[in-house]
This record gives sequence, structure tokens and C-alpha cells, in this order.
Amino acid sequence: MADFSYQEDFTHWRDIGSHLPQVPLFVKEVVFEPDGRFGPGRRFEFMESNVISWRNRADLLEEPESLSNPSDIKLPDMPQVHKVVWKTSSIPISCTPETRQFISTFCSLKEVEFEGRFATVSDAKEFLGLLPQIEVLNIEGIDIDEAGISGQSPAFTGDMTNLRRLSIEECETSLDWLVDDVLVVSCPANLQSIRYENSPPFSQKAFTRLVALSYESLQELSIEPPRYDDDPGWTNPPRFTNPSFPSLTSLAFCMVKLHRLPIDIIFSMHWCRRMIQVLPPTPEMTSLIMNFYAQGPEDIDETVVNLWFDWRKLSDLILERFPKLKGFIVRLTMDYETDMKSKESSEAIIKERLHHFGKKLVIEWGERLLSMFVFTYLTALLKRTRMLT
Repeated sequence: MADFSYQEDFTHWRDIGSHLPQVPLFVKEVVFEPDGRFGPGRRFEFMESNVISWRNRADLLEEPESLSNPSDIKLPDMPQVHKVVWKTSSIPISCTPETRQFISTFCSLKEVEFEGRFATVSDAKEFLGLLPQIEVLNIEGIDIDEAGISGQSPAFTGDMTNLRRLSIEECETSLDWLVDDVLVVSCPANLQSIRYENSPPFSQKAFTRLVALSYESLQELSIEPPRYDDDPGWTNPPRFTNPSFPSLTSLAFCMVKLHRLPIDIIFSMHWCRRMIQVLPPTPEMTSLIMNFYAQGPEDIDETVVNLWFDWRKLSDLILERFPKLKGFIVRLTMDYETDMKSKESSEAIIKERLHHFGKKLVIEWGERLLSMFVFTYLTALLKRTRMLT
């Protein structure tokens, strides 16, 4: 992996290209993350309940000057780079000549993992237009200062024809423009996977246009049910315009949060059930996944036992709509580690409520989320400490 988060990184790889020209030929992944590294080669290692101490706190705070856009230093070609991780959040991204030069270094790029912000939709479209014919686009976070609406900015001149996977984790503004101004223009004929978490990144109309573009090739659809207080346009499931999903084999709901008020949980569960009802025919559906997030096992037990929700009705609907279903996967994720006895108790309650599925019911335990939250908090705290020193 080659990291280009600081000016000195560009100098370093330019020199490597001059003295050891064969080395850049073997680089397969590139990172441009000026906000995410606390100094060359210094990384935090988060373990079960502690943070490994860093070598020298004072040295850590004296990091090199970070970049807002790539440097103008010409890099050696890296023809085997297939993935670029681009994360910039403090300064809006602009498509400078240096940015164009940097991206052009990676002629075989297939996957982009992105987090950042733009001043306008035009800037966002121009940036995406710089990418070669990528197959995977993972948007971990995106914000646009002046969002505007679809169709108001200059036409997209890039090419997303080969896109196979689209994943969106978080966005502050609507991404309708990504559908109407980018994907509709490119018409990706082999889009196989669409996934989003947190609040819906599109309006319902844009979402239905997106799946209608790819309904013949779509194999995996993973969406998070809206919250009770989300955009009222998502109160009901979308009205699909495509006749069917002939290739869809997996539908996932992520993440139903069980530590909220009962009205919120009930809303999410009913929304999932109605979504299954209105989904166009899916003759090849074999896997249905429901992800639940709880702070502890008591949230799971309380929800399954006492929640006013007709689990039998859900079971009957699933088996009716998906006759080829091989697995109904219930994935449980908690903040805190729990003992095996508590897990077995929760599993027994779930199996009792969903016994109609028989061996098709699979219960999985996901990784704990508390570690990630604590690490994020510590990172923010250290950045603040750096600013105050």
C-alpha cells in the first residue's frame, strides 16, 4: 500500500520511482487521507478494552503539514493499483490539475472508497468524472455545501458503465444527483449490488429510478429501514416501477436498532414487512438478512418477547414471497460483550418466535460496536488536543 497523505509522501514515492522503478509496479492500493494520520508510520492499535500507548505524545502532535488536494509532484506510474481510498473532510475537494494528474497515475483502478465534501454538485460530478471505469464505489460519507438539485449543473462527462457495486454509508445531503445526473447517463448494465446504511441517501423517486436502471442485473439489495422521524417521503416503502427482480438472490435490512423507544422499533419492523410485501417478484431469492443492533441482550429479549409485532405474520409472508429461500439470517450486534449463557437464552427466544423457518433460520453474532465508537471518540479528542497545544 502507498500512502499519500503528506507532501513528503509524494517526494518519497517520486524518489522510489527514480531509484527503484520496479517497486511502484507492485503497489495495489493507494490511500489519500490527510485528515486521518497522526504522523508518518504512527498508528493506533485498539484492543479489547485499552489503547496501546503511542511512542511519544509530543512527537505525535508534531505532524507534517497535511494536504487539502494532492501534490503537484509527478509520480511514477502504478499500473497495478486497483483500489484508492480517498478521505478528506476538512476542506472541500476541487478538481485541480494536481488532482487530475494524481488519479491518472492509476490506469487500472477498479475500486474507490470515498469520504469527503464538495462545494457544489458540479465539483462532485467533475471528481467522479476523473475516475476511470471503476467497478466498485464505496461512499463512506459525503457532504456538499451547496447541494442544489439534479439537472442544474453541467452534464456528467465520465463513465460509470462498468459499475458493479454501489455502497453508501452516510451522507449529509440528498444524492439524487448521483442517480439522475451520473448513473442515468452512464446506464451501468451490470450493477449487481446496491447498499446503503443510515438515513436513505435518495428520495424515493430517485431510489426507484436507481433500481429500475439495474433491476435485471441486481443480485444484492441492502437497505436500512427509515427511522420514525426520518424524511416523511419514506414513511411507506417505495413504489417500484420495474416488473421484477429476476436476478436478486439476497435482501438485507440493516440496521434495526433495538435500544430505541418501542414506537421506533415497531415502525422499523412494520416498514420491513411492508417492503417485503411490495417488492416485485424475486423468483431467485435465497437469502433474507435482518441486522439488529442492541446495547445488551436484554434489548433483544425485551423486543422479541414483548414487542407488539406479529412474528408469525412476518414468517408466513417471507415464506410465501420467497419460495426458494434457503436462509433467513438474523444477525445480532451489541455494544458490549455478553456471556455464552445470555447468548443462548436470546437465541432460544428467537428460535421459539421464528420456529416456522426450521433449519432455514440462522442466528449470527456480529462484532461489537463499542470499540469503534470509543476509537472514533479518542481520535476526535486527540485532534482537539493537537489544536489546543
